[in-house]
Amino acid sequence: DGLLFTPGVNYLFAGASDTVAGPVSLRGNVTEHYVHVPMTLSYDFPLSGSVKFFLFAGPTASIGIASNTKLIVNVGPYKADEVVDNYKGNDYYRFDILLGGGIGLRIADSYLFKVGYDFGMLNRSGVKDVTDHRRLLTVGLSYLFD
Repeated sequence: DGLLFTPGVNYLFAGASDTVAGPVSLRGNVTEHYVHVPMTLSYDFPLSGSVKFFLFAGPTASIGIASNTKLIVNVGPYKADEVVDNYKGNDYYRFDILLGGGIGLRIADSYLFKVGYDFGMLNRSGVKDVTDHRRLLTVGLSYLFD
């Protein structure tokens, strides 16, 4: 009673931007698209009436659909840009296994609000002596169908 197994399929969009300023400025804009397959266990704690607090934890399989970096270089009045497919070659990997957990509220067994954190277990970088582990803070609002 109160223990639930909650598998799912989620789409995730992630974006980041970084700029190096100086006489030559460089800006990189990264956009990524993923499919996540979480397999979490949760435990409900009744609060009052139809409201329950819950804790959840478990692994998530992550598969990258697309990952691009737009590089923009400015040298004085001159500007150049290029879009790079991050999955082309062997420098950046598509697959990851994330471990995570979080907390949430379940209202009337129909609405869910949750906050969680996931950490990527696999090094996504194929570059020697470079490690790249994803860290994700997630916020979710869901409606559960019967």
